[in-house]
Amino acid sequence: MKASALSGIAQALAATDPGRATRLLDDAEQIARSITSESLKASALSDITQALAATDPGRAEQIAGSITGESLKAEALSGIAQTLVVTAS
Repeated sequence: MKASALSGIAQALAATDPGRATRLLDDAEQIARSITSESLKASALSDITQALAATDPGRAEQIAGSITGESLKAEALSGIAQTLVVTAS
């Protein structure tokens, strides 16, 4: 899925080219929000939250909050929390 692929690329670029990573994540989010299947949309948004968690946890949490599937929302929020614990230590 294109949104998930873009978020993976953005995550890889975050350390070396944060501006480009941000643009890719913006594109990935826009693509994900256009997906009509709620489960596929939730999965793509969850991938995006993981890519954002270390660099923009507030935005990651906001996107996670928009996920309609409760289990994927919980998984996304848990992933953000885990990333914050790792990056804070």
